[in-house]
Amino acid sequence: MKFSKFAKQALAVAFAGLVAVPAVSHAALINSLLNIGVVNEIQDTDAERIVDAQGNVVTSGNFQVGYQIQSILRFDTANSETIADTLPSPYKLTSYSELMIAGITGVQTISGVDVPTMAACTAADAKCALVMAPTGNLGAGVMANLYEGPTFSQSVAPATGIAGVQGNTLITQVGIAKSTDFWFAIVSNANPVDQIGIIASAGATAGQAGQFIFGLSVISNPGGLWYEPQQMTGTFGNQHDVIGNGSAYAHSPGVNTGWLLSSNTLIQFVVPEPGSLALVGALVVAAGVASTRRKQAKA
Repeated sequence: MKFSKFAKQALAVAFAGLVAVPAVSHAALINSLLNIGVVNEIQDTDAERIVDAQGNVVTSGNFQVGYQIQSILRFDTANSETIADTLPSPYKLTSYSELMIAGITGVQTISGVDVPTMAACTAADAKCALVMAPTGNLGAGVMANLYEGPTFSQSVAPATGIAGVQGNTLITQVGIAKSTDFWFAIVSNANPVDQIGIIASAGATAGQAGQFIFGLSVISNPGGLWYEPQQMTGTFGNQHDVIGNGSAYAHSPGVNTGWLLSSNTLIQFVVPEPGSLALVGALVVAAGVASTRRKQAKA
């Protein structure tokens, strides 16, 4: 039986699943730290800035619809293991995220968690919710790119830091692919109002200001990061590929002053059993063979 080029590649994917190695080698290093068949957790440190709709950096005042939050991230632990100590130097698991504020709403508390309401945020509200959406600059629905590679620096100017992270090897893209996916942040609405200034001036050791929560889909996975689709339950009870949360604080010592703030981010996802990986590969093989047969029938 003759196999198409696609079917041969798919067969290699299936075999990789059987022996529990990634289909593509790009994510081989981070995959080696993941635990099969359970929830996995990676955590980062990052540097962020806020820009307005015209691309100007904003350092104080209120958040507004159309503002963007741009971040470079360095994931430093996987399942509580320090990545820098576990994987060979100069390995880094990095990310660039770009979020647009699509709406600003009031806040309600459900089971101890602050979440957006359908009502607008008013001056009397103690908190506001920033409802985030993709900017469109990273691809349809994409809010964050995950990379493997050696380049990451918070000590350089934002443009240089972003270019450095984006020069690494792209392995996975996450974002909003369905109506139940979400990303929102809670910020203070104190009087007098200076939402951005409050977060920017929060001391790194004086508690953290602002929180964000997300439940997202994997948009593309060119590097073969191990994950089980739709296995994580988000804040609103819906299923997502990945979920996470974090909080913001004034940027850490050594971070370039062009960055406004930093945050801690925790991301969770399920890694499938080897049998599940093999099943996915087998389905891809079947699709490739069926495609070949249709082409031969047409000929």
